Amino acid sequence: MKRKGKEERGKAQGNNLSPFHLRLFPYSFDLQLFAAEDEGRTEAPSGKKIATARGKGQVAKSAEITTVLTLFAGVLVLTYILPRIVGYQIRHMKYFLENLSTLELSESTLILHLVEIVLHLLAVLWPIMLVEIVVSIGSNVAQVGWLFTWEPLKPQWNKIFPDPKKLIDRMVIGKTMLFNLTKSVLKVGVIGIIAWYTIIDFLPELLATWGMQPYKTVQLIGEVAFELVKKICIFLILIAIGDYFYNRYQHTESLKMKKEEVKDESKQSEGDPLVKQAQRRKMMTMSRRRMMKEIPTADVIITNPTHLSIGIKYDQGSMAAPTVIAKGEGFMALKIRQIATEHGVPIIENKPLAQALYRGVELGSEVPPDLFRAVAEVLAHVYRLRRKAS
Repeated sequence: MKRKGKEERGKAQGNNLSPFHLRLFPYSFDLQLFAAEDEGRTEAPSGKKIATARGKGQVAKSAEITTVLTLFAGVLVLTYILPRIVGYQIRHMKYFLENLSTLELSESTLILHLVEIVLHLLAVLWPIMLVEIVVSIGSNVAQVGWLFTWEPLKPQWNKIFPDPKKLIDRMVIGKTMLFNLTKSVLKVGVIGIIAWYTIIDFLPELLATWGMQPYKTVQLIGEVAFELVKKICIFLILIAIGDYFYNRYQHTESLKMKKEEVKDESKQSEGDPLVKQAQRRKMMTMSRRRMMKEIPTADVIITNPTHLSIGIKYDQGSMAAPTVIAKGEGFMALKIRQIATEHGVPIIENKPLAQALYRGVELGSEVPPDLFRAVAEVLAHVYRLRRKAS
């Protein structure tokens, strides 16, 4: 009995631990508590929620893509303009070395020399800087499209002082933390292996640099560096693709909605169903009132004989075909016949025609061509009765 009571208490506390585990770990806790707020978010995010999140700067993108593209573009541009940079630097150093004895070093001239050096560096490095800026902006635009918002820069208290449960979940047991940790370990390990094998391939040439001329040494080091960066960029591109798709998945998961949220959003966008139902009832009531007012102007009422009543009107001067101005079944059919009787509108029993008109013709619509002949015969009969009565 005691064992059973302990097991029940363990289940009531939210864990399925055995009595032995309860004795061994008396202070254990359920990690599912950290995911309690996310339970029930099973519905895909709506277009409105995605648009709202986008307006706040919450989009699915990977920083790895921007990093690897800027790195690769920078190395590529540097490879092409490196001779130009070296030539500029040689001419600059040659100028200073040749005029070192005649240069006047004072407070004013020192500032001028510093400005000249900065301008020289900008003149040399501006192609790399321009390419880096263009690639950085282009990679972000390619991922999320054109988006400019100040929302991410606004201070948010939930980010400054985050919820402890969510913070622990993010830092300790979160999927994002685990993915980023795995990604970082993989990057360090694989880049180390790439660097090792690349250096091993060039090791004989590198060991022979002690006897080379400086220019040849620099050329060899540049070749090794370019080969190393090229292989690392290829690996980082694969990492960036995986990171991008994971961020898309994580972004969609973070925007998932509860069923109650979907219902509330549907009410806000489409209106409360109760209000819409009341509006429909009001419209039907108004339509029936207009229909009742039209009954006295009908040429004939075709019946089933008791369940259906359809009012037909035809004005040769204003109508292309006879029109159904009233229709109803049950109580409404009795009401139509009652008003027609009070105003002397002829009532003709024709079961097939009444059923066809009730099912196939909407209120206020013209009679279809396949029913022209049957309706014409009824109207001709009514007109003959009127001539006889007159």
